[in-house]
Amino acid sequence: MFRTLKRIIKSGLKTFWRNGFLSSSSILTLTITLVISAMLFFGIVVGQKKIESIEKKVDINIYFTTDAPLDKVLDFKKELNKIDGIDLKNTKLLTKEEALKDFKDKNNNDKSLLEALEIIGENPLGPVLNIKTKDLDSYNHIIKFLESDIIQAKYLNIIEKTNYNENKLIIKKIKVFIKYIELLGMVISGVMIFISLIIVYNTIRLIIYSYKEEIQVMRLIGASNFFARGPFLVEGILYGFISGIFALFISWSIIFYSKDILAQISNMDLNRYFSDHILEIAGSLILGGIVISFISTYFTVARYLKIKEEE
Repeated sequence: MFRTLKRIIKSGLKTFWRNGFLSSSSILTLTITLVISAMLFFGIVVGQKKIESIEKKVDINIYFTTDAPLDKVLDFKKELNKIDGIDLKNTKLLTKEEALKDFKDKNNNDKSLLEALEIIGENPLGPVLNIKTKDLDSYNHIIKFLESDIIQAKYLNIIEKTNYNENKLIIKKIKVFIKYIELLGMVISGVMIFISLIIVYNTIRLIIYSYKEEIQVMRLIGASNFFARGPFLVEGILYGFISGIFALFISWSIIFYSKDILAQISNMDLNRYFSDHILEIAGSLILGGIVISFISTYFTVARYLKIKEEE
């Protein structure tokens, strides 16, 4: 068995080198497919990182009336803290005085606005509850909480306004954007994988036709399907392995030379991410190339041997 396997591998290597041009076309197509798939994956990673940064900025502010009793405001906050997904650490309640100070700090360049506050002479702001969540989905729970009849009846008289309707639209757009990006990535990757399967299929078929007399002789002397099929499967595996290696270096080069641009877009070091996950990425590219090439080669050879048997 070991000797047979050794002969199959040796024969597969010879076939690979003899058909350099055909091999190159298959490797090139597979490499392009893997690079595009890798770039789409990194695009999703960048998108997710960008979304995380947006999640941190998107919040809900509850503006209470100036005469809202502090104890009732605190009761409202306790009710809110019971909702799943609330980021308790970053959800903050600003008192009237803190809200005024925060307002002045944010508008310290607007002299006319600050002068207007001086003319009023008293604090026109009430307490403000700034709500943060652990993820975007949790905002829906907050909105349902705020719109519930119980909360409306109990706290409506102390709530002046909220900004959740504005943020609800932003959250919805972000979710739709994520879905479209993921769907687009799947479609493009699927199309490229299909093209690669077709090209490898035709390449192996041409190679088989050029070796059809040798295959016929092997079948006549009693060679098994495994022995006849083996060299071509080895060749297919080589296509995938080499394509995976090429795709790894090309992808890394693209990321390395565009790292500054990507950092501005996503606020993350994608080159560092690549380095930290090099083993997983390399394994995925090489294994992906081998699987695509092996499947196409297997069915090509199986179909040819079946045709020969029928003849």
